[in-house]
Amino acid sequence: MLQKASSALERLKDLGLLQEQAGNALFLHRLLAVFVQSELDVAEAQTAVEETLWREAKRLNRAGRSAELLVWQAHLREVTDMAQKQENERGARLCYELGYHLNEIGDSDRARSYLEQALNFYNKIKDNASRVDILKALGNAYRYNGMVNDAISCYEEALSNATGTGDSNRLLTCLNHLGLARRDIGQPEQAIKHFKDAQSIAKDLKDEYHQGILLSEIGLCHFDLGKIEQAIEEYNKALNIIRKIDDREGEAEILGRLGKAYRNLGEPKKAIEQYLHPALEISKEIRNGHLERLHLRYLGNAYCALGNEEEALEYYEQALKMCRESGAKRGECAVLLDLGTAYRELKDDVPTAIEKHEEALFIAKDRRRRTEGAAWGELGLDYLKKGDWDYARVCFETALPITERAGDLLRKGVQWGNLGRAYRQLGQQEQAKKCLQKSLEILMEIKSVYTKEVRSWLEELAS
Repeated sequence: MLQKASSALERLKDLGLLQEQAGNALFLHRLLAVFVQSELDVAEAQTAVEETLWREAKRLNRAGRSAELLVWQAHLREVTDMAQKQENERGARLCYELGYHLNEIGDSDRARSYLEQALNFYNKIKDNASRVDILKALGNAYRYNGMVNDAISCYEEALSNATGTGDSNRLLTCLNHLGLARRDIGQPEQAIKHFKDAQSIAKDLKDEYHQGILLSEIGLCHFDLGKIEQAIEEYNKALNIIRKIDDREGEAEILGRLGKAYRNLGEPKKAIEQYLHPALEISKEIRNGHLERLHLRYLGNAYCALGNEEEALEYYEQALKMCRESGAKRGECAVLLDLGTAYRELKDDVPTAIEKHEEALFIAKDRRRRTEGAAWGELGLDYLKKGDWDYARVCFETALPITERAGDLLRKGVQWGNLGRAYRQLGQQEQAKKCLQKSLEILMEIKSVYTKEVRSWLEELAS
């Protein structure tokens, strides 16, 4: 339907009856406007346009096809802005879908504005089920912007509302989102509790899809705790369930996680051949751009681990191209961080590493992302390698408050350790010791795999 409408609009433009003005506004020729007004009920036509756009936006959002929606995002935004003035449910639904889309392409600031407007409407009519869905999306907007504690507040409110509805499916998804947020801030053990609570509901519902997905999330928490063999065990359980129900998207995601796990176990070749290439093929087959970009990046990481710089850079560049074409700013930032690290570690090309990490920093600062702390941390490592100890110190000290606000305990612990390394190189041994002790305290609290490395730095400092 939209394709036919698009062809009709192009024909009107060719005939000079429809012109595009500044800001993507459309100008209808006076004669055509008179004809349309005589033939159509304008209010009825507007309702039909709103309904059609809402349905198509919802379809593309749920299919993870943000790039296709991006083509007519300006039109969706204009119709939504008009519809919301009527303060009816159609306007609220359009706000929700536009906010959902903006979240997916990394524009979380604008997403929050639309989602809050949708929430205001559903608060007025006391529609708890819709409030739960919007609060989860709003939580995602906060989470993607690095405001994870605010996200947790949204998810907890959503959980409270879901409890009131008695809707087990919504309870399950709220618990899942809480688990994801807890893992984000370096609390994998608390996250596991949320995932297990959700898993219990999934079993009661005989929901095999969520049983598989939640096992995969529990596996990822074990991965964060450095228990990689246990993570692989959970991933394999999840993979068996997901393959049983023939969920190709879930299969691709879990294969990618298995590949990442084997790479970290020191088996990058196995990761590439048995998991990451199959994951990439499935992602392409099902046309899931998000997973395709992710698996290209994971392949870059695996080839980095093999020391194969040519293949690594090729996969990173493919991932970067896809992110830029689809407007996926979160993905672009993540790839730039990995790409910069590859230039630093594989090619000893610190200037290019700095260039890539500064690009990532620009995106992160523009979007106020939690990855801003990661970008400053990577720049600190670049300058450590360059021998500019004082600027490395500045980078780590800039990163820490950002990471603190995001509540990311793992990254916070690592950055305190790197700050200690910078102070050591500057000859400030006492300050270095304080930073390393702070790092060790945090990493021991979350049982991080990096604890051993920081302890060895402290021992070197004492010797």
